[in-house]
Amino acid sequence: MTFDLTKITKTFSSFEFRTWDPEGVIFYGDTNPKDDWFMLGLRDGRPEIQMHNRWAQFTVGAGPRLDDGRWHQERTLLPPFA
Repeated sequence: MTFDLTKITKTFSSFEFRTWDPEGVIFYGDTNPKDDWFMLGLRDGRPEIQMHNRWAQFTVGAGPRLDDGRWHQERTLLPPFA
C-alpha cells in the first residue's frame, strides 16, 4: 500500500497492530527517499521513530515491548512533509 504524502492534509495517525516479531517497520512515508522520510517501527520489541529531513535527523525509542502477540493501538503525530 502506498500513499502520496503530498496529498495528506492531517498529520495524525491511529491504527491497531499485533506482532510476535521484535524487529520491523510498521509505518514508513517519504517525499524523497534520500532526504525526507519518516519511519515507525520496532527495535528489540519496543517502538522506535526515525525521521530524516533537511533540518534534522533523529531516532527515538521508548516504551513497553509490543511483540507479545496482543493487539496494540498506536497513535502517532507525524511531522509535516510538505
